[in-house]
Amino acid sequence: LGKGFAHSEAPSYVVLNDATDEQKSVIALAVFTKGQIKAIVYAVNYVMRSIFTQSKIDIVTILATQFLIALENYERQHELELIVQKRTEELSQVNDQLQQMNAQLLQSEQERKYFLQHISHDLRSPLTSVLGYIEALQSDMVIPEHKKVQYLARSKTRLLSLQHLIKDLFDMTQLEASQLELRFELMTVEQLIVYIEELMDYELTTE
Repeated sequence: LGKGFAHSEAPSYVVLNDATDEQKSVIALAVFTKGQIKAIVYAVNYVMRSIFTQSKIDIVTILATQFLIALENYERQHELELIVQKRTEELSQVNDQLQQMNAQLLQSEQERKYFLQHISHDLRSPLTSVLGYIEALQSDMVIPEHKKVQYLARSKTRLLSLQHLIKDLFDMTQLEASQLELRFELMTVEQLIVYIEELMDYELTTE
């Protein structure tokens, strides 16, 4: 009896040249890899006893060696396939994340372009109104005192609207740079309604 056969080790085998009545000669080799038995390579002769000479034992040993090499190559290939599969899944996840980021960047860019396209009108409108009131006050026209007060009040309203717009621009810049700090506060439904009414009154006043 031998200890088995492992790749890069001396061949070990079992030879029974006088086995049973049916199996006259038997040779068996245990194939080990990574410390575990993987297979048993054996040959049986049903006709003659003492058939397994050293040359035949060498042939069976060579066959077992080739089988073990093939088995180890298969296991290495399988391990490599698992590694490649894992890396492919990781790359696929990274690719999906990049696609999502690109979609978000594209959406942000479209929103920024839309905002810039409409902001020119919002900037020009209050400036035009204020310049009109100032030119009227500087002209030689006789303007009643209450009209002057009205012009000044409207100019202030337009300038406040412009200040509000500039603040929105600044907030948008901070938001794109991830520097905008959002503050949350609780309010009742009544407070929310009052806030919306004040906001709408302000928007109507600046029109």
